[in-house]
Amino acid sequence: MVLRLPNNRFTFKVQTDASDEGIGAVLLQIYPEGDRPIAYLSKKFTQAQRKWSPMEQECYAFICSLDKWHNYLSGIKFTWETDHKALT
Repeated sequence: MVLRLPNNRFTFKVQTDASDEGIGAVLLQIYPEGDRPIAYLSKKFTQAQRKWSPMEQECYAFICSLDKWHNYLSGIKFTWETDHKALT
């Protein structure tokens, strides 16, 4: 999928996920015709991080995405989507 340039007229959405190996995230904007990707993020876990609980790993994915995309998300409302039930 082709990345789009950010457009402040549309709402941002962050989708995150974690696995046994690492994390992944996508920064999207919600356009009338559907969600469009702005940026992607992935990071491999260290040996210590692999021992974290799934909830800690999922939270870490969100924290990393906020750190990476703070210039887009700081001070605005946005949507966060995760598949981890304890966090939803």
